Amino acid sequence: MKYVTSFERDALEEGIEKGFVLGKELGVVEGTEKGVLQGRLEVARNLVASGFSTEQAASIANVPIALL
Repeated sequence: MKYVTSFERDALEEGIEKGFVLGKELGVVEGTEKGVLQGRLEVARNLVASGFSTEQAASIANVPIALL
């Protein structure tokens, strides 16, 4: 069994903490992007339901036609 020094332990704990922070930040960014896209898709679908063409709705809501 290998013993770790307090310096190694501190470095490991710091690395783990940085990993958690980075993971959380990436998750927030991904979640925000997904939420924005969902909102735009909802707008586009509502536009189609109101009589706009799929192409018009996609253009107005700035979403790919393929997602409608």
